[in-house]
Amino acid sequence: MKATKIIALLLALLTVTVTVSLSIMSVSATEASHKSTAFKKVDDGKVADKLNVRFIASVDGTDYTSVGFKVTALGHNKSWENETSVVYSKIIASAETGVTSEYTADSGFLYALTIKGVPTVGTVVFNVTPYSTKGDKTDKGDSYIITYTNGALASIRKDTTVPLPPDVLE
Repeated sequence: MKATKIIALLLALLTVTVTVSLSIMSVSATEASHKSTAFKKVDDGKVADKLNVRFIASVDGTDYTSVGFKVTALGHNKSWENETSVVYSKIIASAETGVTSEYTADSGFLYALTIKGVPTVGTVVFNVTPYSTKGDKTDKGDSYIITYTNGALASIRKDTTVPLPPDVLE
């Protein structure tokens, strides 16, 4: 799906209320990786003028030691790594984060990472890489570049130009 179509779809799905705003953008099945883990979706919610961003990925089974994300806020010297052994068939809404959408796995299982307190002024660019580990083998999914501008999701694209640092997922 071209970026302009994705942005048009995002604008059509954008819901604004007095207390919560929600934006949704997904990766289509044709863009998803053939690897064991794949980035699926980003959504967000605002609570008290703070933006909370939730990244969702899928994994093809439950026989993994762990699954997780490596996330870097490019240009902000911040990074997060989330690793878990818990996966879900459905990710539900959270009043705490203001993320009000639910997402059900079309196949396999889901896992998520919510980053709280993302600035709502200026531009924040995330590099997001999902991964799964089975024994001593780690399988990285495709990386995506996700851009927020002034608290709104501006773009999402597969990262084909920026390699991850060598220490990622050693």
